[in-house]
Amino acid sequence: GMHTSFDVGMPRMSAPQALPDREDTEPILMFDESARQQCECGDALLEIDHKDFFMVRTEDNWMSRTYPNNAELEAFSKNNYTREGIIVVCLRHCMWSGCNESYVSFDELPSNLTIEIDGAPVTDTVDLSGNCGMIQQDNIGPGNEFGQYDIRFRVNRPGGTLFISSVIVF
Repeated sequence: GMHTSFDVGMPRMSAPQALPDREDTEPILMFDESARQQCECGDALLEIDHKDFFMVRTEDNWMSRTYPNNAELEAFSKNNYTREGIIVVCLRHCMWSGCNESYVSFDELPSNLTIEIDGAPVTDTVDLSGNCGMIQQDNIGPGNEFGQYDIRFRVNRPGGTLFISSVIVF
């Protein structure tokens, strides 16, 4: 295939079984097969960017990831690890058909959705565009020595799913 040097995720309908006893699992990189353009076009590249997302389900328990990860640091930081302590999380945008009942949004903080940054709970988000929220937390610092943050997500609503499209760290 076209993608050989990075993880392209897995189809949403093929999500792996949850590992609820582990707290070191990363959010699962997924894609919606129906959003991919299908064609018998030989080697023609139809789309170069897909609307993939990270998925966190109730049964996954806590899922965490370091942002920016080491590959992102190498590609974008250029040895400047200074951070302002501003973190924006964008959720998957529900198109015309709307969101299904499993969709968990920032409005459900902190009861049905729990987010922690470096072990401290997130109390709220500031809405930036309907699906992106700037994290509100007392004392978000500059991250670790490389400007990285350990961000943990947990969905508490039975049957709920969080769909994260991006995490941006300033």
